[in-house]
Amino acid sequence: MNRVHGVKYAAVNVVFRDVGGFRELLFIKRRVNPFDPWSGDVGFPGGGSKESENPVETALRETWEEVGIHPSMLEVLGIYGFEKTSIIPSLRIAIVLSKLRVDDIKLNPAWDEVSEVFWTRLNDIVGPIRIFHPFKGVIVEAYIAGRYIIWGFTKRVLRKILPILKQL
Repeated sequence: MNRVHGVKYAAVNVVFRDVGGFRELLFIKRRVNPFDPWSGDVGFPGGGSKESENPVETALRETWEEVGIHPSMLEVLGIYGFEKTSIIPSLRIAIVLSKLRVDDIKLNPAWDEVSEVFWTRLNDIVGPIRIFHPFKGVIVEAYIAGRYIIWGFTKRVLRKILPILKQL
């Protein structure tokens, strides 16, 4: 994993599109894996940086690998900061914001890493609220998108990025 100023980093790609007058966000649900600290969680495409990559390159590569959206189909709007994670304190995760350039796309998920891929309208994301998380067995602060609970790191990213997406 690459380092920025001596700190390990990864990147997530917050991908959005505008369809029929609505803005939608792309989410993945991670496959359950006992070796993955984010196992079963809803999040954004992303992962660890390779040796020669910058955060944008990492986010674009991970989006291509996890959901099948080629980098040429995305307009990168920028990096909206680096967030810490409580699970791996030495890790910093870059938040990359990208707009889908095409109207329609067939996603091709990497089913070995991802169990679901879905688009959600910004207007359909509720929260943050406190809710019992049935999979984790604790009360968490979360956003709700349909039947999905978005908590932890992804909740913190949403709190930061939703106002930006609503203003674009």
